[in-house]
Amino acid sequence: MSALVWQDGKRIGSVEHGVFKKTVHASRHFLRKPEPAIALSIESLKRAEDLGALYVQIFDAESRVTYSAAISHIRARGFEVDRGHGKQLALPLAGWAKSTKGGASIPKQLMLFGGGGQ
Repeated sequence: MSALVWQDGKRIGSVEHGVFKKTVHASRHFLRKPEPAIALSIESLKRAEDLGALYVQIFDAESRVTYSAAISHIRARGFEVDRGHGKQLALPLAGWAKSTKGGASIPKQLMLFGGGGQ
């Protein structure tokens, strides 16, 4: 069963089996400066955690690459940004595990060791 994550009246993702899943378009949604990164609103991370999420999985619809990381890793290694869309936490692309299989689940090794890049 999945639970939806809403922000500002819009569905932004879902939580399924402890994973916050979100689909984005990298050309519009990934940060380029100060370094390439994926940013998530602090509010959406909190809501996802409240729904039981321990991991985040971002699917880029353009490249069909899935980026995965533990929320604890995003909180520990991310940096705060606010570019007019509220406070966000951004994790550099190097901190994410990547899969070219669209929508692939988080590899078991990631779950065992606490998330991407730790």
